[in-house]
Amino acid sequence: MPPLQKPVAILLAALLAAGLADAAAKGLKASGANLACDLSAKLKSTTNYVKTKADAALNNLKATSDVAKVIALLTAEQGKPVTTKSDFILRYVEATNRDVADLLKTNLPKAILYAGVAAISAGRIDEFGELLNRAVTNQPSNDKFCLVQDNSDTTQATEGHLEKCMSGGKWNNKIGNKQVNEPPDIKSAIPTGSAPWSTSYAGGNTGCKLLSSDETDGFGDTAEASGDILTMVGIFKIGTAAISGSPFKDISTTRTENTPLEELFTLTYASITALNSAKIKDLTDLAKLGSSEAPGLETRTLKKADLGLATSNDETIEITTDDFNTLSKGIHTFRTTKSESLEAFLRNSTQILLQKIQNATVQAEADRKEIEKLKQGNTKSPKQICNEKKDAETCNADKNCRYDETKKEEPKCVLSEEGEKAVEKEAESKANNDGKAASTCTEKDEKTCGTTHGCSCEGTECKDISILVNNKLALSMAAASVSSVAL
Repeated sequence: MPPLQKPVAILLAALLAAGLADAAAKGLKASGANLACDLSAKLKSTTNYVKTKADAALNNLKATSDVAKVIALLTAEQGKPVTTKSDFILRYVEATNRDVADLLKTNLPKAILYAGVAAISAGRIDEFGELLNRAVTNQPSNDKFCLVQDNSDTTQATEGHLEKCMSGGKWNNKIGNKQVNEPPDIKSAIPTGSAPWSTSYAGGNTGCKLLSSDETDGFGDTAEASGDILTMVGIFKIGTAAISGSPFKDISTTRTENTPLEELFTLTYASITALNSAKIKDLTDLAKLGSSEAPGLETRTLKKADLGLATSNDETIEITTDDFNTLSKGIHTFRTTKSESLEAFLRNSTQILLQKIQNATVQAEADRKEIEKLKQGNTKSPKQICNEKKDAETCNADKNCRYDETKKEEPKCVLSEEGEKAVEKEAESKANNDGKAASTCTEKDEKTCGTTHGCSCEGTECKDISILVNNKLALSMAAASVSSVAL
């Protein structure tokens, strides 16, 4: 090199070195990184929340379906409800199952989409955050880095300073499988124009060139960018100069276009909160029935209209803690005594109940035929009934009959004066009530009931034959109703 050029080159090198020494390639304070990581954690927790609530709801639907089946089986086996409120509780379980099934059908697909977009958003934040943490350069001294301590802004931040970002020596990149039962508050963690987002998170000059797009302070010797470069789903700015204040963009009003976070704001957050609604909580409570003898469900007042028992919301029914405990004890005992065969019972509950319905129907038909037989046997006239009595004692025991000793031929048992009056009265009554309901059977005494068409004695009461048959059929229909609930 010519003598003159050498001093010039040395001078230029010195000037360039001085310029580089004055460059402000600043790092990001740990508190700023922690805010971004906190948002990421809430986004990931949303995915855990949807998984937790969906898993619980589906398992509880299975549990309450089994509860309904066991209630039906218990009622069928015992021939009576476990408690006077069994039917109301069964209807409550059934109605809650329907409501939750409808709720999940409407909201679960939307919640899954929301959780998916939240997970993508968290991934973008985590990826850039870990990049900043790993960007340690200038080997072998490693004195160029991007994340610094808050109280020592030219000293590299470690895991102890990045508590929201790291654990176990690793960046928190995974969603994990934790239980989250309350919907995470994502929006409160998103950058706004107020503190703490407006706080300065600029560290000292650490040589980090990832936080500025300036041709000197960042991106090497590339040309300066035309504007801010946005990363971390549009919340973090890489500016055209060294970081000097808050690197976060205020997206409280307008989200960065074409980012997962923008998409998240277009989705329905109500689908997330719906998974924690009162109906879901009711289902969780009802799933406890049978888990112990006293699950301790709180007393509640239900609208009969919600149970399909009334049209007005004014009518209510109270189910107490004791009512729930009594039924739960019955279910728990049933499950305990039939523990080996319970699953088979539940799987075959439909067939078991249908068999009981069939048996009830067969019995009802047998009773109907027996009643018809009695009916036909009781259609004999009072005169015929008397004529069939052969001895004086039997004959005179019937007030409608009298034994005529003066008659030389049979039948000697004939209608008494009272019997003749009864026949006349019956004929008159039949003429007056022809075509009317046989509810008049209730007016008959034991003697006249047996001689009245369409009536039959049940114990000491005279009842319409059709009512007796219908009662038997009603029992079988009730069993069918219980079977439909069990299904």
